Amino acid sequence: MAVILFPNKKEMKRLCNSFFRGGVLCPEYSCKEIEPEGELSDVEYEVLSEIQKTVVLVNKKMEGLINEIFFSKIAQKYRYENSFTNWRDRSHFIRLCLEILDKEIDGNVLYIMGLMEIFYLSWLIADEAIDETKKCEDKKTIYNEEGKIPPICISNITHTITSKVLQEIVENKKLSVDTLQKMQEIIAEIWDKTWYGFYEDEKAIVKLENDMKIDDVIEEIDYFKRIELIWGSHFEGGIKLALSLFPEIDEEKFELFGKIGRLWGKMLKLRDDIIDIVGDKVGLGREPLEDIIVSNDGSIKFKKTLPLIRLVKEEGGQEIIKKLANNKMGLSEIKKKLANTLTEQEELKNMSLTLEKAIEYSQKRLQLIVSEINEFLMKLPDSNAKISLMKLASLVSTIRY
Repeated sequence: MAVILFPNKKEMKRLCNSFFRGGVLCPEYSCKEIEPEGELSDVEYEVLSEIQKTVVLVNKKMEGLINEIFFSKIAQKYRYENSFTNWRDRSHFIRLCLEILDKEIDGNVLYIMGLMEIFYLSWLIADEAIDETKKCEDKKTIYNEEGKIPPICISNITHTITSKVLQEIVENKKLSVDTLQKMQEIIAEIWDKTWYGFYEDEKAIVKLENDMKIDDVIEEIDYFKRIELIWGSHFEGGIKLALSLFPEIDEEKFELFGKIGRLWGKMLKLRDDIIDIVGDKVGLGREPLEDIIVSNDGSIKFKKTLPLIRLVKEEGGQEIIKKLANNKMGLSEIKKKLANTLTEQEELKNMSLTLEKAIEYSQKRLQLIVSEINEFLMKLPDSNAKISLMKLASLVSTIRY
């Protein structure tokens, strides 16, 4: 069995929590106690060992980029969010893709890996302000302590860091004018898709994100278009940026990795949306059901996620959303309560069954995305890195509750 050499036990706990959050594995092995109470499987150890390599590679570069932020409050916020995203999903994806092609993860690649994590952190900062999140992993958020930081300010700072990273890469590596232009176009596309060409003001973001009334109906195709646009663009853009450093890579492979990246982002976002409903506070490190929003006036809205879209279509689904909003109790906790008490057992049982229908449907869609990813990966040369990506996708699509 592989050995994971984490610098300390706390970091193992955090990484397990981040990767397996919401699943049975997290509270059983690492969240209740820092010492694991049982053994991880060989595959789980292998995947965590690979993730750890990425974390070690990119964290120092991340801190260097954060130090470039010239507003102390914003820099503090980046560090705070950075502490909760320790499995480095964008960086890890880029690293394994380049290893499939036998490319060196040099300082220029690390700049891009760090940039993509900074890019994502900027998005988390804005999201926290939008959702008015006051606690994460039982710690006060910067929003709770400092109030809202205008997202437009965050995006401008991230734009400055992006420019600096590109400048550093140009100085480190002789790039042709065509390559530099290609990289600038990729950055502009990621920026446009993620921030919609910059939000004009904070109200525009809130209107976009929290516009789903409980009695609204939305088609699934709109959900998938949206997560492919936003989440998919992070991974597609990130790997294309990294591949641009190697002009010898042919266009066919360049586009193939872009397609895999787009699907990878969709896969992780759908999993995250499922976990929001099935997870519990111990596994998530936060309250579940963040996608269900109770406004100050008591009205209930929800973000456009597939599990909630399906739940609305189930008989009694709207009433279940209202109950979930009031008690913030995910499916895992409902099932525990069902097993331990006879109080309101019939009502809890009906809630559980209806929720499970929506979750099972969403999981099937998740597994279809993973199948599509594997089809594309099979077109690439065999390597340990390719096997690692396939194993990671398999674990991501297996949600235990």
